[in-house]
Amino acid sequence: METFGLGADTPARPKVVNHLVKILIFGGCVWFIAALTWSIATTPSMGFPPVLTGLIGFAAAWLPLAAILRNFQALIRRPSLRLSPEGIHLRCWAPVSFPCWAMFKPFYRIVDRTVPLAEFRGCRTFTHSVNSIPVHKAVFIGTTAGEIEIGWDVFRPGVGRIQTRILDFFESQVLRPAREAARVADFQRQRFREPLDYPTKVSGPVIGFVSLLLTLVALAAIWQLVPDFPDTAWMWVPFATAVTAYVLLQEWWKGRLFRHVRLDSDGLAMGPSALAARPIPWDQILFVRRHSRTEGYGKAAAAVTGVEIRQLDGRMTVIAGMPAAKLDELAGLIDPPVDLVTRARERMAAGESAEAAAVAVGMRSRPAPAK
Repeated sequence: METFGLGADTPARPKVVNHLVKILIFGGCVWFIAALTWSIATTPSMGFPPVLTGLIGFAAAWLPLAAILRNFQALIRRPSLRLSPEGIHLRCWAPVSFPCWAMFKPFYRIVDRTVPLAEFRGCRTFTHSVNSIPVHKAVFIGTTAGEIEIGWDVFRPGVGRIQTRILDFFESQVLRPAREAARVADFQRQRFREPLDYPTKVSGPVIGFVSLLLTLVALAAIWQLVPDFPDTAWMWVPFATAVTAYVLLQEWWKGRLFRHVRLDSDGLAMGPSALAARPIPWDQILFVRRHSRTEGYGKAAAAVTGVEIRQLDGRMTVIAGMPAAKLDELAGLIDPPVDLVTRARERMAAGESAEAAAVAVGMRSRPAPAK
């Protein structure tokens, strides 16, 4: 059993300092409001009756006082997150729905629930930003009955780290035994007996370096020709080329190590070239995880930004720098669903080839060879 929230070296200790800071902030607000109300009440020219003065002071101070009590209550009832074969046991304060109220009413109810692994439906993170500044982060644990939210002010680690540990535990305890029972590694050896050089379509650095050069040229030209540099409308030119160079060079830097991807009977080989490719045997793959990102506030489908391959020895490889569709296709080829593998093996037992059986049960077909 893996336990979070107990002991000095666990990765999900309660965020006690956060609550202490809030108590000090709200305590100062209470004293300031009390002093302001007392000064108004003792000013003869204001003419406030004592009863009205008391009501004004109470109405102005009840919110900070309530927040102080809430934070004291959160300190007394320590949150915890435990992962065991029985499931995910969570005990924490659930934050309010609107981030703008978080400073005044941080918590409103306690969540004490055990989610069996059979009811686990994934784990995702959420970030709400204002002008590119994050004002609220949370991790959502999906269950058959809905989602459970854990705010970023409950545990000391970031929500991304909590999500990673939960997914690692689930995939090692549930998905790995299912993969071994379905003999996914043997199926992959038979399917890729004829090697496949995957067409990666990794972006090159040429356009990025050209954009960077144009940025330097534009800055030099504006410096020499425009007297009021840098307060000129022409500054949008180097700014645009600099942003373009940054985006393109970043994509190239991420994908420079995955220009060669080969799937064969021995396993998966990746590298900047065929000679420098690093092999990963099929039976050494613990799980394959897609990294995704959703843009905007709509309900658009999340775009795959990377494919994480975790090995039994703990080593991790993240494939990136390709279009989202190519990354999703590659992840499906490397790690097919267990139920589809079971159905494909049944068709193979009847004499059908591995590739034909895979396509017949709904797996991704082999893409065209790289040219």
